[in-house]
Amino acid sequence: IYCISPGVGPVSEFELGLETEYGVPSLMLDASVDAPQQNFIKSQFIKKYLGLKDDGQTMSLGTAIDIAEKNFCISQNNILQIDIEGAEITILSYENDLITEKFAIVLLELHFVDMIVFPHIASLYASMLEKIYENYKLKYVNINPCCGQIKMNRQRIGRVYELTLVRKF
Repeated sequence: IYCISPGVGPVSEFELGLETEYGVPSLMLDASVDAPQQNFIKSQFIKKYLGLKDDGQTMSLGTAIDIAEKNFCISQNNILQIDIEGAEITILSYENDLITEKFAIVLLELHFVDMIVFPHIASLYASMLEKIYENYKLKYVNINPCCGQIKMNRQRIGRVYELTLVRKF
């Protein structure tokens, strides 16, 4: 029914495609840009980061959902497209129940994966992914070439991954 898309940056081709090809409007959030370069008819942009609370620079996921439902429609079959440069770990860890309740599809860019060499970071990632996999199936994973790879135990590990998750029904 709608997409919530934090971390759009200056180019919002994904959100534009959703709107023009499928009629799916997006609520786009990003305090790092003044507005997306593309022109949208139904979608909305808010100059704030996604965070755990509402304040001058951040908006909680709950508030973003409230705005999307007020402007678009109340639904549990939505898309969350999240690319927030590492902050996704916090959002996915603390907002898992809300995400599962409202989003059928989660498109996730997972940053700093190379930091799993540190046990406390590996534990954090494992905990977050376990929560996600309770309710979602991994449908697609790819190393994003933007940030390179590292070699660990003769294996190449990407620094950033793209994941597509679909809610289990």
